[in-house]
Amino acid sequence: MVINDLFDIPLDKINNPSRPLITGEVKPLHAIWASSVLLGISEYLSFMYLPQNLQIAIHAAIINVLLYTPVFKKVTFLKNASCAGLIAFSIFFAGLTVRPDVLVDVDYSSFFFNKNLGLLAINTQLIFWGSLYIEILLDICDVNGDKKNGINTLPVIYGNELAFKIANRIAYSNILLNFMQLTVLYNFKAGALLMLLYSPMLYYLKEIRKNGLTKENIIKNANKTTLPLFV
Repeated sequence: MVINDLFDIPLDKINNPSRPLITGEVKPLHAIWASSVLLGISEYLSFMYLPQNLQIAIHAAIINVLLYTPVFKKVTFLKNASCAGLIAFSIFFAGLTVRPDVLVDVDYSSFFFNKNLGLLAINTQLIFWGSLYIEILLDICDVNGDKKNGINTLPVIYGNELAFKIANRIAYSNILLNFMQLTVLYNFKAGALLMLLYSPMLYYLKEIRKNGLTKENIIKNANKTTLPLFV
C-alpha cells in the first residue's frame, strides 16, 4: 500500500488530497525506505522459516504488490481481481503453513468434501468475492480522478450505475455459492447460518443504493462490512 501511494501521488492529488504523501506529512524518500524495510523483513522471514514451495508463494505475492500500480491498475477489472486475490490468498496461505505438503497430497476430485480444505476454500472465497465487490464500490468513489489519469476502471468505462449492479451481483453470488458449498460440506443449517451472518452486507448495499452513490455514503457503508465479513 505504501508502494501504491508512491505511484499514486498525481492521482491522490485529486481523489485523496489528505493522504500524508500529498500533504507533505511523509516524504517520498521515507515511504521508499519504509516499503523496502517491510519487503526485506518479509523476504528474511520467508527464507528463515518457510519451505521452498511456500517461499515461491511469498515471491509471487511480492511481485503482485510491485506490479499492481504500474501495470495491473491500468487494466480494467484486473486491478480489482489482483488486489482481492492477494487479500484472500493470505487466508489460504495461512492454512498452507500448517500443512505445506497438502497441495501435493490432496485428491482434487474430492477437494470440497474434505472438511478442512473445504472450509479453507470457502473462507478464501468469502474474502475474495467480498473484497472484490468492495474494490468496485471504491472505484466509484475515485471515478473523477481515475478518468483524468487514464485509469480504466469499471465505473470509468461503464458508468457508476452498471458498476454498482456488478458489485451487487457479486455480493449475492458470493452468498449463494458459499451457502451451497457449506450445505454440501456440513448441512443446511450451517449454510443458512452463513447467509444470516452475511446478510448485513446486503443491507449496507441497499443503504448505498437508497442514499446515493456518493463517496461519503459508499465509504461509510463499505467500512461497516468489515465486522460481518470478519465474523
